Amino acid sequence: MILGLDTASVAGNTTIDWTAAKAAGLAFAILRSNYGDAADTLFAREWERVATATLVRGAYLFLRYPRGAKKAPEPEAQAKAMIRAIGPIHPGDLPPA
Repeated sequence: MILGLDTASVAGNTTIDWTAAKAAGLAFAILRSNYGDAADTLFAREWERVATATLVRGAYLFLRYPRGAKKAPEPEAQAKAMIRAIGPIHPGDLPPA
């Protein structure tokens, strides 16, 4: 079995010890890069920390849809915001989702 973690700033995980997580058997982490076109507040810091701990890393976009009278950013704007947040993908990174 391969163990991984999915996290975002809303999960309350503000002080993850990625090195300890890897030592405990974690193989990868998938981080929320954006909620719609807004960057996740912890993504940039944790993205680098996951790499430093030599875990496989991946990023995902939490796509926002219109709900009732609430508009959502255009899908293209959301995708572009994710691309900006992630930056270059490195060998060993999971493809963005």
